[in-house]
Amino acid sequence: MASVELLPDSIIVYVFSFLPLRQLIRCSKVCKKWHNLCYDVTLWRKITFWNTNQSKVTDDCLSRLISRRTNCIQVIDLKDCELVTDISLKRIATLCPNLRKLDILGCKKITDQGLLAVASNCSNLSSAKVAVRNITEKSVVALINSNSNLLRLYAYSRAVTSKTCTQLMMFAHQLEVLVVYESHLDKHDSSKSDVLTDRMVTCLAVGCRHLRKLVLHYNQVLVTDEALLSLSNKCPELESLIIDYVDREDGITDIGVAAVAKFCNLRRLNLSNGRITDSACLFIAKNLPNLEDLSFEFCRITDTGIYSIMRSCENLRRLTVHSDGGDHGNYITDLTARIIANFAHEDFFALGLGFSNLSNEGLRMITESTDLGALSLNGCEQITFKGLKESFDNLGCLGFLDISFTDIIETTEQLLEIGKSFPWLHTLDLTDCFCVTKESLRQFKIKFPDCKVIR
Repeated sequence: MASVELLPDSIIVYVFSFLPLRQLIRCSKVCKKWHNLCYDVTLWRKITFWNTNQSKVTDDCLSRLISRRTNCIQVIDLKDCELVTDISLKRIATLCPNLRKLDILGCKKITDQGLLAVASNCSNLSSAKVAVRNITEKSVVALINSNSNLLRLYAYSRAVTSKTCTQLMMFAHQLEVLVVYESHLDKHDSSKSDVLTDRMVTCLAVGCRHLRKLVLHYNQVLVTDEALLSLSNKCPELESLIIDYVDREDGITDIGVAAVAKFCNLRRLNLSNGRITDSACLFIAKNLPNLEDLSFEFCRITDTGIYSIMRSCENLRRLTVHSDGGDHGNYITDLTARIIANFAHEDFFALGLGFSNLSNEGLRMITESTDLGALSLNGCEQITFKGLKESFDNLGCLGFLDISFTDIIETTEQLLEIGKSFPWLHTLDLTDCFCVTKESLRQFKIKFPDCKVIR
């Protein structure tokens, strides 16, 4: 049998490149030759930890890894390494000046001090995922100022303030992705300090004209059509736009939606609590034939709007339309069910028709013609457990089910039957399902521990 030692070093190094970090370190202990090959610079451009190892990563462990590699390291992924502190970031800043990508999502012990050190010494970052509770505007602004080639930024809303957006406008002209997660405010914090405004979005639009993905979640969202008009005017490459629940009565309307539909290259559009009607759907149907994901929550869209979307957007995979429950009552009926049954793409897999007039028969029509992995029926008062049960056989791949604000589940037996019927179910939303008792939930969690229950 031929020995691996007969292989050229370059081939062995290539084989080693497929090993996770832990296995690579083990191989380095086989012999002196393998030790040298395992520490070839080409194998240490990226340091990342697999899911099973994050909880074990410490400052000392990381220090020993990066101390030998220095300038060659370009990517460091510390996602969910909860034991890592500012000590590691300061060492990374000193030893890895050529760092291109940094991910510290979930590193709860890291603060502004660590990120400020990175900002001072690493000026070639293209991707910074720094959504950490203790990271504020101070260090994020410093990071932006020192990295003019930044392409992707992920942070919490308390760190992406009006000042941060101004700095992005001035220095981050190449930015393509901005994802802002909603901060969890303490009791003494005011939501007024965590606000998204038209001015902030306008700054982003003016300075970051290559934006492709923009996700904005804040504790208070005070934007209007002005924000969408700015994006439509300055960001033609925008493909994904998500803005969380708008808190202004005069917020987003059909005018803003029509603008981004006409002038942006959207494939994903998620807006919540706007005065959005069928007119917006007509503009989307006309201008966004490649749309894949559409979500309008608390809107005034009817069966007519759904028809225009489903008929024209042939690549649609996800659709969420939640009624605002206004003076005119529910806008979505079983006619929407027939429309979806007739026009849904074969890969259509996620549907939400919250607070609609969908009946058991409508649900049956939808499930017979689609293969859904996610279904939201929150607030659908006409759906009963009997109707849902009749669709069990057509929902074999269901992973997410939202039946919040309904009385679909009335007994413990019914709740357990949900778990038995959907073996792939990972999330079940039972918010304000008053018929579900604590005892019912206890039994469900015992039998189906892998299913997350939202209550």
